Amino acid sequence: ILFGVDSIIIPLLFLWSGYDYLHNHIIESHGKFHQLIWFLVGNGTYYMLAIPLAFIFKKKRAFCKILCPVSLVMKPQTTLALIKRKPTGVECIECEACNNNCPMDVNVMDYIIKGKKVSSSECIICRMCVNVCPVGAIK
Repeated sequence: ILFGVDSIIIPLLFLWSGYDYLHNHIIESHGKFHQLIWFLVGNGTYYMLAIPLAFIFKKKRAFCKILCPVSLVMKPQTTLALIKRKPTGVECIECEACNNNCPMDVNVMDYIIKGKKVSSSECIICRMCVNVCPVGAIK
């Protein structure tokens, strides 16, 4: 759905602005492809890979976790990060609200039950687990 919306909205924005997209971006110049072509190729490639991965692995952000090269650069930094979600000392009631609402599928509850900081490199410190915890076991 998003690919379809992107494929329609971007060209419409070019048309609406009066920009000469045909000569500046679509027509090949000096043997090089231009920005619009690469934009469409990039988006198409992303969606062709991301959609099957989402269905195969049934994970949120499957592309980001499995194929995205940016995650390779971020993993070492996030494991060494000083800011991490941690237990407050209040006992976890194991309701799994934190796990069910985590956008990155991190098993937050397992860390909190063991009294450890959430050291998963996939944690984006969104505070969703903190906000949904009914007993305030996470800070």
